[in-house]
Amino acid sequence: KSYVNNGDNHIYTYSCCGLEAPEDHDYTATGICICGKIDPDAQATLSKDGKLVLVGTLDAVISKARECTAADKAVVQLLQDVSMGKENLYIWAGVFTLDLNGKTLSSTAEDIGAVNVSGSNTDVTIRNGTISGGNNAVSPYNGGKVTLENVTLTGAFGISSYENSEVILRGSVVNGSTYGLLLHSGTVQV
Repeated sequence: KSYVNNGDNHIYTYSCCGLEAPEDHDYTATGICICGKIDPDAQATLSKDGKLVLVGTLDAVISKARECTAADKAVVQLLQDVSMGKENLYIWAGVFTLDLNGKTLSSTAEDIGAVNVSGSNTDVTIRNGTISGGNNAVSPYNGGKVTLENVTLTGAFGISSYENSEVILRGSVVNGSTYGLLLHSGTVQV
């Protein structure tokens, strides 16, 4: 069989006889139909070493990205603006890039950060977009490392860093209604 994306569905062709038939897209396994179409309701993708491996909700994609190491050259990319409501994004493992792709990731949670990076084996680069938090936009803690490249951060605290974490800022804007950067412990490179 061969599959060709036809918009609302795809056409499959049997190689033995050339018979063609339409078939509905099926995104259940990875968020990617066998014809290559990406689920239009997906929030994010995960690529490893340039190869697309998963499409789905941001939570599902981040869950898989937590398993990545530097050798995977993993990139999580937002496909649309994502509002987490009063929830937060927790990254407690993994080495990967979160490419906001010009989109906004937001949370109205009033506890820790909209994005929380924790653990001495966690190294996340966040780039190209906006993170808005009700309290903190980004909170690295417990030895987590976060690099922010071309990101705009807003919240009561743009960045609030705890417990020997590392923050690297490159070409980013940090806005905090209370403080832009609150460093409890750790290091910041600008």
